[in-house]
Amino acid sequence: MPKDTTDARARAKLLRALIRLQAGSGLVFTLFLAAHLLMAVSAVFGQGPFDAILGGMRAVYDLPVVGLGLLATLAVHVLAGWWRWAAFGRSKPKPKQEVTRAHRLVGRVLSFVVVGHILGARGPVWFGGLETDMSLVTYTLDHAGWFYYPYYAALFAAGAFHMIRGVQVAGGSLRLGLPAKALRMSQTSWRRLAVVTLGLGALITVAIGGSYYAVDRSSYAALTAYMEKITPW
Repeated sequence: MPKDTTDARARAKLLRALIRLQAGSGLVFTLFLAAHLLMAVSAVFGQGPFDAILGGMRAVYDLPVVGLGLLATLAVHVLAGWWRWAAFGRSKPKPKQEVTRAHRLVGRVLSFVVVGHILGARGPVWFGGLETDMSLVTYTLDHAGWFYYPYYAALFAAGAFHMIRGVQVAGGSLRLGLPAKALRMSQTSWRRLAVVTLGLGALITVAIGGSYYAVDRSSYAALTAYMEKITPW
């Protein structure tokens, strides 16, 4: 068999493996992401619902096997995506569908943003020994709102869009037997989804900022001490 043919088959096999690996890991992580986004939405109704969902989620992902499993699943999803792009993406023309280009671009941006997001959310627990609640997010809004108000709104929209479109893509890649209509998203639909999720993200962020109800800020002293510890400047 000619070497070129063998190499082409090997590359095709690698591409299929990366697609399935990325799709499978994405679907698994979706279970966590969906709960995380639901928790964010609950902030519209008060700090109580947000903290209740957060507490329930922590009871699960604070288990070492679950927490490490989530991080491993996320790492596999991200690395498979970048490997696929490095090995195949640069040599292929850009996808014609705008929604596909948007989905991939958002994923690449999130692959970097998520590192800071995890450290920001879990850092006080891991390195400061603090028990955090919704007031951690409110704290960031109170101290650097110029950055965090648009950041949180955009992060919610990006996460929701990437998750919804990702389930569609994974359903097709893994041949899960979903209806054809469920696997498609028109240009109009994804743009509407972007507007709706960004608007909802803004509503959530304003709620967490304390515009609709009083937020318990009793943790601020401990959070300030932690911030002074990790940012001595």
